[in-house]
Amino acid sequence: MPPEPQTANPILSESQIADLKLAASKMSGSTRRAFQADMSRKYCAGNARQTERCFGWGREGVQLGLGGTAQRHGLRGCAGGVLWPEALGGNPAGSGSRLAGAGGST
Repeated sequence: MPPEPQTANPILSESQIADLKLAASKMSGSTRRAFQADMSRKYCAGNARQTERCFGWGREGVQLGLGGTAQRHGLRGCAGGVLWPEALGGNPAGSGSRLAGAGGST
């Protein structure tokens, strides 16, 4: 007799998995990917393939939510790999911060 197939996630019941899938279906975009990544970290050790098997979510979206190689958008990409404060000389308001000299010295 062949061995019984293992469940995708022994921690969660089928009902709990269905609830998480329903919750994700009500979200969109980065909110959904962040939720899927959180569930992947919590229940699947951050493994996108295991998350795909367990929840039926697309592996690519989970990888993106986990901060995978698909990060192509956002400010970091626009600033040439440098966060915007460093790109502006370390001061988000530009040069010459008034806060630095707020002690009253002239």
